[in-house]
Amino acid sequence: MGIFKEILSAIPNKITYNSKPFISGTIIKAVYLNGIKDKQPLILILYSGRQIKRKNGPPIHYTHGINLNMLHPYELDNMARLIVTLSKASFPINMIHFYQFLKTNHSTIVKKAYRTYFTSYLTSPAVVSQGFFRYPVPIVPYRNTFIYNLNLELGAGDILNKNSIKGEENIRNFIQNVLDKATNTIKGNVRNFIQNVLGKTTNTIKGNVRNFIQNVLGKTTNTIKGNNNDK
Repeated sequence: MGIFKEILSAIPNKITYNSKPFISGTIIKAVYLNGIKDKQPLILILYSGRQIKRKNGPPIHYTHGINLNMLHPYELDNMARLIVTLSKASFPINMIHFYQFLKTNHSTIVKKAYRTYFTSYLTSPAVVSQGFFRYPVPIVPYRNTFIYNLNLELGAGDILNKNSIKGEENIRNFIQNVLDKATNTIKGNVRNFIQNVLGKTTNTIKGNVRNFIQNVLGKTTNTIKGNNNDK
């Protein structure tokens, strides 16, 4: 009986369930704890939310999607064309209707790549493309040719915190907004603060940012304290 007691003691008494669904239409990467063939799926989210209520315990959360890792390159090309074309429609795409469309017109994709996941087992999730979702969402860089090319076609910019930064004009507005809201709580060397912000940008942000920042700093008022000219 000793060995059974050890096994039982190793089982946690309480399981924490993830109740946060994913955004339908986006593409996420995650580590799936219950994965067998693919423990790091790349998922086009069809639906994510509560579906089954139980008498004892919290409801079971499921996420339905297309695991893009299961598709051949030519099938990924077809998927990319569908996403880019439909994302330009004047109406939001219902992902349930899109699934029905796939079943009718691209049944092999559904047979090979449709998956149902326990949402709580999808750990370390991150959105790598906004996909069908019509509004900008924070995305993380992901080394994947399909995702890279898809994001270029969709015009997705790099994400700085929760702001989508696209071009120097948006940088101007973002930095100016930061400076306008600066109060006496922001002390000392503002130059380092701005440099830290700029350090998070990538090569997709073009233009002479140095001159722009110098110009902004030159227009700051006594609201922002400290000697900005110190090197």
